[in-house]
Amino acid sequence: MARILRALLLALLVPALSVTVARAAQQDNVDYIVRRIDSVLNQSLERKSWKNSYQLVEKNIEDLKNTLRQGGTISSNPVQAYRDKLAQMMEERKQVWKELDSLQQKFQQDRTRYSQQAIRDIVGEMITRLKPRAGVLDPFAIALSKNMEVIKDDFYKLRTADQGIRLIDDYKRSILPAIHDMRDRLHGLEPLLQAYKAVSEPAGFEGTYSGRLSGGAAGTIEFRIFGFQVTGTVSGSYSGDPVTGSFTGRVSPDGAISTTLNGLVGAGKWDKPMSYAGNISGRITPAGATGTWKAGNNWDMPSGNWSATRR
Repeated sequence: MARILRALLLALLVPALSVTVARAAQQDNVDYIVRRIDSVLNQSLERKSWKNSYQLVEKNIEDLKNTLRQGGTISSNPVQAYRDKLAQMMEERKQVWKELDSLQQKFQQDRTRYSQQAIRDIVGEMITRLKPRAGVLDPFAIALSKNMEVIKDDFYKLRTADQGIRLIDDYKRSILPAIHDMRDRLHGLEPLLQAYKAVSEPAGFEGTYSGRLSGGAAGTIEFRIFGFQVTGTVSGSYSGDPVTGSFTGRVSPDGAISTTLNGLVGAGKWDKPMSYAGNISGRITPAGATGTWKAGNNWDMPSGNWSATRR
């Protein structure tokens, strides 16, 4: 008797464990693609030519879209995080340019009035303000590519305001390509932001839907969409016998529904109702939702269509 109970327990646990393992593996697939997108974007900072990296990310987002149809969830947005990083880097470069411009204007206000000590004071102030900061004086920054020791040496050699004006003008010109580069990278990232958003955020499908089943069995269908998750129930009749069931699954960002269905035939009528399993699939449309179903057991495998409207 104990062996029989153990066998029954294993029979119940093994399918559940298999489902859990499959879900974990599917989530790993999703997480891997998200990490790959993050890696490609950040590596693009080391390349002057970033367009190939963006094209690769576009393909990765399409892979992510297809993978999510099989399950899994997204918990982060590496494209938005990278955009924020680029925006900060560009703002820092702009700030350096403004600080250089401010110093240049000081020199230009009254060139003849500045003594050597006044020039030293202005230079000292500027060097303090030009301390390296993340994203401004790193190896990638085309602007201010000289290291700080060289920059300090350049400024300390100044003897006249005219020299300062010319030196600062050189630095201002050197930083503009980096500002323009950041601007172009940000502009090129916009389509990727929209594509990732479409994959990771529900496209307005949330709500409760109800309708009818037809075909090999007839009855009603009702389901709810929350995020990308779909849960619902069916009820009706098959060959004059009552049918009940429930289904769970996902809706993709483009509105494709894919679920698994399980239920009973004859519940409340037969002493031993028969179980059945199958699937319900379809698509969200402007008018509601439509699709097909197929379910059964060793005895029969009926199929048909369904349609529903959002309440």
